[in-house]
Formats: sequence, structure tokens, C-alpha cells
Amino acid sequence: MDATLACGAFGQSVALVLEGPAIELLKPPTATPTGRRNLFKLMASLPLYDVDRVYLLTEEPSVISETVLEDLQIIPINDAELARLIASSRHVLSF
Repeated sequence: MDATLACGAFGQSVALVLEGPAIELLKPPTATPTGRRNLFKLMASLPLYDVDRVYLLTEEPSVISETVLEDLQIIPINDAELARLIASSRHVLSF
């Protein structure tokens, strides 16, 4: 998340892709994280860093209706679309 925010803050074009358990970051936490950063709040701040799209590598499009971040465009993609996105990118960071 820090790399995404830093790239956006310095004017880089960012394509954020979430998969697996990371998709849960688009949903508010059921309990306030104690002693940890609230990653949901960081996700909500992405548009302030000129990141307005989040890609979800998922076979379940219903996941999108469960998200509550209104200022982000949530785009489901499959493996082939991810490959095209990576191929069209100058730099790729994977965590």
C-alpha cells in the first residue's frame, strides 16, 4: 500500500491489482484494528493520490457489489486481462 501511495503522490500512473485475501481491503473492517494500520482507510484515500481504479483478479464478479468505496472504480479482470495489463506497464511491483 505504501508503494502505491508513494507512486501516486509522485505523479506516476498506478494500476493497483488485488487478488485473494487482499480483496477484503475494499470492505470496512468488522473491528477496529488495534495496534495496526487501518488499510481500509488507506484504500479510501487512494483517489487523493490520483489512483481512482482498482483491478480485482477474481472469478467472482459478485465481490464488487460488496465493496463500499464509492470514489474508486472497481474493475474485475481475469488472468488474460492481467497479462495484458502487465505487458502494457513499464514497471511492475508485486507484493
